[in-house]
Amino acid sequence: MNQVAVKFLILKFGKLLLSNDPEQGLWSLIGGNIITNENLHQAVNRISVAKSGWQADNIRFFKLNSFVDEDGAYQGVHLHEIVFIVDAVKNILPAEKRIKNLRWFPLNDLPPSQELDFMDAGIIYAFKDLVHAGKTLDLERLPPAFNLKKFAEKSRLKLLDYL
Repeated sequence: MNQVAVKFLILKFGKLLLSNDPEQGLWSLIGGNIITNENLHQAVNRISVAKSGWQADNIRFFKLNSFVDEDGAYQGVHLHEIVFIVDAVKNILPAEKRIKNLRWFPLNDLPPSQELDFMDAGIIYAFKDLVHAGKTLDLERLPPAFNLKKFAEKSRLKLLDYL
């Protein structure tokens, strides 16, 4: 069985948005699973808003991870994880519905690796290393993974509007 998930390096003013799991006390990237009959475009739109409250723009492919969970909760499942770099544009949730366990971290002040989800720590530090090596222009030149509005216009699909 295969399972596909997306994760985001959500950026705003040079800071990275992370989510804290109160049960485990670990910080992780925002993300979620793609559901049946949902395409990648729909999943990115839905998960970004549902898990962070932020509309995403300038969506760029960063990394693809594939592995088999041999002894965890998804034993025997082939997991495919697509990681995108996105810019946070606007928090569209009303104040009373905003997600409480989120925090913006400057790249120079990230949580220690032992406080990060071990699956996400490698992604976060790989991104940080690229930025600190002066590769930000390379990241900015990455082609957009897709342009939701242009895609919708060409395919005559209707995008969900959360505004």
